[in-house]
Amino acid sequence: MINGLILEGLVFGFKDESVKKRKKNLFQLEAEAKILKPYFPKKGEAYKMIEAETDDFIMQGEVDYYTDNMLYDLKRTKQFDYWERKSGILDFLQGYYYPYIIYCNTGKIIPFTYVVYAVDIGI
Repeated sequence: MINGLILEGLVFGFKDESVKKRKKNLFQLEAEAKILKPYFPKKGEAYKMIEAETDDFIMQGEVDYYTDNMLYDLKRTKQFDYWERKSGILDFLQGYYYPYIIYCNTGKIIPFTYVVYAVDIGI
């Protein structure tokens, strides 16, 4: 998990510098971040907090990368087939939840995508 947080930090910028200091093999992750950066538009906001309030509850989340046209969540894995086996709604809850929060606030439906980077095979 720490490798995933560091990779996000290298792609989008660190929100907590202490995470960067905890990793020994930063060189490998920097190389991976260099591969991933072009997949995200330059105009966007990293780690955007989103929130919508209803009569009964408050919905909150943090989008890894937010643009006006797409919501992105970056995942790093060593087992890509693990992601291929996922198929339940709860496996991809962010994919439903985050666009709904945006819809509650704006009336717009913005697509959500997982960007899954498999370390063993690249992108």
